[in-house]
Amino acid sequence: MYEDRLDGRITPEIYDTKVQELKQRQVEILKQMELHERADENYYIQLGRLLELASRAHELFTRSKVGQKRRLLQSLLSNLTLSGKKLSISLQEPYNLIFEHASRSQWLPLVKAARTRCE
Repeated sequence: MYEDRLDGRITPEIYDTKVQELKQRQVEILKQMELHERADENYYIQLGRLLELASRAHELFTRSKVGQKRRLLQSLLSNLTLSGKKLSISLQEPYNLIFEHASRSQWLPLVKAARTRCE
């Protein structure tokens, strides 16, 4: 574009307008990149908190009051049925997906494939 201006194919006014538009677009892209970086950071912070909570789940559950235990179980489980001495449950989303894919090979198929190739 600069060469077009020097060669006279576009006017200085059009060139200046295009430069301003490109600078504005660059600022917008940089802002979007910053938002994505913050979102990634927040994701990992939340993930760390979730893993810490999960590692202490048993301890927290046993120390909790009955009402707190009930709320936790209601958020985790659904379709509780008791047939004689057998309790049947279904897990709420996303816990059901986590349970279904609990195998490491299902979570990380590419890593497993890479390890297999290296052996």
